[in-house]
Amino acid sequence: MGRRARNRAGAEGAPARRPKPARQAASTGIDPARKIIGAYVGAAALLGLLTLVGIASLGGLFGPILVFLAVLGLALALQRTIARRIEGLELTEQDRLMRMLATGVLATAVVLALISAIVQIVVNA
Repeated sequence: MGRRARNRAGAEGAPARRPKPARQAASTGIDPARKIIGAYVGAAALLGLLTLVGIASLGGLFGPILVFLAVLGLALALQRTIARRIEGLELTEQDRLMRMLATGVLATAVVLALISAIVQIVVNA
């Protein structure tokens, strides 16, 4: 007798179904260090984008200087906050690589703002 015939035969011949396992909460699947590093990468990218927008939109002699000071302050605050939050957590090689990537994005944003401020000072001098 095939499977379809058994299912049609009634409850006595039907195989018992196993209950579906309950779903785990979404927050338990991601490592806390990975969440922090992901937020760091996102914040660094956002700061880089804001640096470009600030340099393009703020003109005058003090515009790029203000952008540089703001980017430098935010980058240092972000770096210290992330260092404090991941202190004591075990980082995988991928976590370390992503942290280095985000730090590089921050450094690039600061250097870009610095170059913009220097160019603005030299041009207006």
